[in-house]
Amino acid sequence: MKAEFLSLIRSPSRQTYLAARTVLLRSDHFDPFSEELNEIVAAIEEKKWNDAASLITDAGPNLLLSPCAHLLMAKVCENRGEEERWEFETVTARAICDGILSTGDGSQDAPYLITRTTDEHDILGYLQKTFESQSLVHQNGKSYDKVCCAGGDELWFDITDLYAIMMRRT
Repeated sequence: MKAEFLSLIRSPSRQTYLAARTVLLRSDHFDPFSEELNEIVAAIEEKKWNDAASLITDAGPNLLLSPCAHLLMAKVCENRGEEERWEFETVTARAICDGILSTGDGSQDAPYLITRTTDEHDILGYLQKTFESQSLVHQNGKSYDKVCCAGGDELWFDITDLYAIMMRRT
């Protein structure tokens, strides 16, 4: 996984993102619906920088391709005076967003591929769009999240693989 992740960070593209995503989705230790982000945000709100850093590190593969997790780690690094790590985490979050955006155009015919449903909000923020509503759509054996944004825009995210992982584990 390390090689695929570093390739994505060095050169974000459809190919490098999909390679990292494939390895991650095949991991028995990956949970696309894990709750660590809530705990990390709580630790950051309390300015418990070391606790937040530990929570991110302890999340294992669950947050590896989460733009939000890397931005949260960047905030931790900023507050701990770790400038180089802050820069790495910021670049990593952007690279992951660019990788996700390279998988489609967000339309129903070419939805974005993600590794966590929280990535949807990360992409909205990256594209400077405002969330209005979300609906789950099952169609032709696939599962999608359709996100409606202010101004009438819709973004589609293919969550078929995530949904399959959830169904296998229940």
